Amino acid sequence: MTQTKFLIVAFTLFYSSFNVIGQEFQKQERNVQRYANTQQNTIWISNGFGKSALKNSRLTNELKGYQVYHVDLVYTAFKSDPSYNQDSLNDARVLQLMEDYPQLKNDSPNWTYYKQTGATEQFEARKYFHGFVIHYGKKLDYQAQKEYFKKLEVPFQELGIINEEGGILQYSSGSQIEMPKYAVTYMNGDTVRGKYQLYYREFRNQAEIAVSGITMRHGEGKMFNSAGMYEFVAMKDGKQLKLVKAAEVDLMPTADLDQVGFFELDDNHWQELDSKTGRFSSGITMTLKDGTEINQIKMQTEERRVTVSDYRPEEFIDQGEYQGYSHISRQFAIDKNQVFAALSEQAMRKFNVLTSGESRISAMVDEVKIKEKTMLVFRDSLPVYLELIMSEPIEKLDTTMDKTKITYLNSLEYKKSKDLTVTFPGSFGTQKSQLINGLRSFNFGVFNCDQTRRIVDPVALNPTYYNDETGKKLGELYVTCVIDMEINASLSFHPNHLYCNERGNNQLVIFGEGNRVFLLDKTSFKNLDLSNPEVDLAVKDVTDQVKSAKDLATVLGIG
Repeated sequence: MTQTKFLIVAFTLFYSSFNVIGQEFQKQERNVQRYANTQQNTIWISNGFGKSALKNSRLTNELKGYQVYHVDLVYTAFKSDPSYNQDSLNDARVLQLMEDYPQLKNDSPNWTYYKQTGATEQFEARKYFHGFVIHYGKKLDYQAQKEYFKKLEVPFQELGIINEEGGILQYSSGSQIEMPKYAVTYMNGDTVRGKYQLYYREFRNQAEIAVSGITMRHGEGKMFNSAGMYEFVAMKDGKQLKLVKAAEVDLMPTADLDQVGFFELDDNHWQELDSKTGRFSSGITMTLKDGTEINQIKMQTEERRVTVSDYRPEEFIDQGEYQGYSHISRQFAIDKNQVFAALSEQAMRKFNVLTSGESRISAMVDEVKIKEKTMLVFRDSLPVYLELIMSEPIEKLDTTMDKTKITYLNSLEYKKSKDLTVTFPGSFGTQKSQLINGLRSFNFGVFNCDQTRRIVDPVALNPTYYNDETGKKLGELYVTCVIDMEINASLSFHPNHLYCNERGNNQLVIFGEGNRVFLLDKTSFKNLDLSNPEVDLAVKDVTDQVKSAKDLATVLGIG
């Protein structure tokens, strides 16, 4: 690949702030030998050496419909008069720019002051660029990104609900949302009669979060680590409805995290809700922000010998009671041919979701009683049945000792529980999450259970992107998503300027016009020289591999 040769050979970075027309702005200050920039979507405004007058009267038209994300102010350190006040000249230039183009004030871009140190004579300094470089692009708020990612976004799960009766939507993850009677009205307050459509979806991993367009930043230098995020809306006859009674969500979390808060997305900003509305169910070691440990049950570990092995389906399994920790049944009464399964609430929700689609689980069962949550499972189908209900391969649930050929399941026992005896984790020694119960949502929209974290070891990058096969410089890029694989989040940036954890397990996903998708994988990121923010990125075109959020998860190596 042909690399662009930069004239920037050394730099020093400073952070400070400045005030223009009563508004505070953050800025970085860098020392460079000579400014050079090869990035896309930039407008150069020259004012010449030692002058404040601007020379680009077309800026307003060029920026129409776009947002300004970053501004570089470029000047030289050389002074023809040693007593010359460079700071005053820079302030005058910025003031002139802001007065001429009020959009800059409204867009609140980040600023970088570049002091060029290479010129030592006036004739040489006059050859250098002096002025502003405006970095702009399409809007990156939630609604704009949501529209852009329509072809990749996570689909909604839909349920028709009669407003006079209410109803429950059971989501494929095992979560559920309950809508009370008369939960919705039209936007003008008129009564909704009869059936309306409820739409619900979750964003459960970094790929799904990335193509949701939802911001995962929360305050200066902070970000979320999501334990579960959902969105829901309701429609009738093509009209969006208003929620007038709180919906209650039992959410299957993506991880067990401490110090979790409950947030609602409001106009591209997160508002934290009362933590006491996030009631966590028993058996999970989550802690709310007020320090309260919610209904935590002490457990003890034991081994119980049972045979549910795919290798010996003909063997008899002793009767026993088994509590479904999150997915398995609460009781098995077993004979040679069939298993009587009395399912937990969580397991029954999963079963209902599976049977509503084209799942083979329907052929594995008989005498299903929905209300009682019981059924008979054919003995030779038991291993696959367990895999489907528990969402885990049988190898994680069942191990066979080589010498004795005896199968063991490592289990957790509820201490002093009357009717719920044994609970199986998803894998040996690993506790599997239970539901976060009773999350009350008083509006339609996006809600998130999150751990708030600071971006550790932040580094700023100003990339130029190249196709790693053709060496061609990429243009018409829309957004760069920074994904640290250790954190369940994705941070969206204008492609020209981004921040990440220097030591993070990072991958970059770059989206361009025409639904193009490019990837900088973990290995490539670790090989980058981050000592200079102006960096060339050779990225892989994965457009043909990414047609959905699930495809993107595969490309990123997510479960």
